[in-house]
Amino acid sequence: VDARQAAEGGWRERGGAIVNFDGGASPMTQTFGLGLHGEIDLPAIEEFFNARGADTLHEVSPHAGVELFAQLTARGYHPIELSNVLVQPVRDAEASPQVRAIDPAVDGEVWIETAIAGWSTDPTTLNFIRDIAELAIRNRRMTQYLVEHDGQPVATASLGIEGDVALLAGASTIPE
Repeated sequence: VDARQAAEGGWRERGGAIVNFDGGASPMTQTFGLGLHGEIDLPAIEEFFNARGADTLHEVSPHAGVELFAQLTARGYHPIELSNVLVQPVRDAEASPQVRAIDPAVDGEVWIETAIAGWSTDPTTLNFIRDIAELAIRNRRMTQYLVEHDGQPVATASLGIEGDVALLAGASTIPE
């Protein structure tokens, strides 16, 4: 791996997709919204990640179409999920949860534990989720948010903005 290429992190457009390199082990190192931006050049995208010593992982849009899934399957990928966003209007602003950006040095442990509680409905994933949350809280390119209801933490998320691209990632809500 070329040291200069490995050090070049951040968001880029490659092969008709938005790609992000945030380190070889980061869950943020992947494509985003694959299939939303027209013609896809999978070899160009793969070269971007290979040059940095990272696996090529894709976050695929549900609007991508079956053609893209056929291309991915033909190249040996095994799609496991689609990313989608659901929106609901806030009915009663006074009773609404409060959202605030946190200082990881002050609220980092609360954020980690809340994220784990939101993502860990399967006990077999607890260690994996903890590792991801601990990595996410140290990511200086992201701002972490904590949602509180009646003074109790109930949800987490992270937001990263690079130029005119924003990523809201890792949103979780405690099931109860």
